[in-house]
Amino acid sequence: MTETMVGIRLDLGADSDAEELTSVARRLRDELRQLDFETVPMPTVPPPPGAKGPVMDVLGEVWVSVAGSAGVAGLLDVLAAWITRGRGRSIKLELNGQVIDATGLSRRDQRRLIEEWIARQREIEP
Repeated sequence: MTETMVGIRLDLGADSDAEELTSVARRLRDELRQLDFETVPMPTVPPPPGAKGPVMDVLGEVWVSVAGSAGVAGLLDVLAAWITRGRGRSIKLELNGQVIDATGLSRRDQRRLIEEWIARQREIEP
C-alpha cells in the first residue's frame, strides 16, 4: 500500500499568536502519533539575518504519512475533531505542492473532497 505524506497547515484565527500556534501544532502531532500515524519532526527555518536566536519552528505545520483510504479517513476524523475544539480553527492540506482548503464544508463533504483530492495527487506522483 502506498504511503503519502500530507502537510497540514493549522490556523487558529486572528486572535492567536505564534506561541499558541506552535503549542497547538505540537499537541496535534502528539495526538496523531498516539493514534499510530507517522509524523515528521517539527520543520524548522533559520532565524532572520541578524537574529541571535536559534532555529525556529515553522508555525502551524504538521506532516503526516497516510496509507490507503482507511488512513485518510482516520486522519480526517482526527482533523475534524481538532477543528471543533476551538473557535476559528481551520486547516489546509498540502500534497505534491498543491494545497486544499476545506473550511466551511460539512464533515461529509470535507471527507469526500479531500479523499478525491488525495487520489488525484497520487495519480500524478512521480
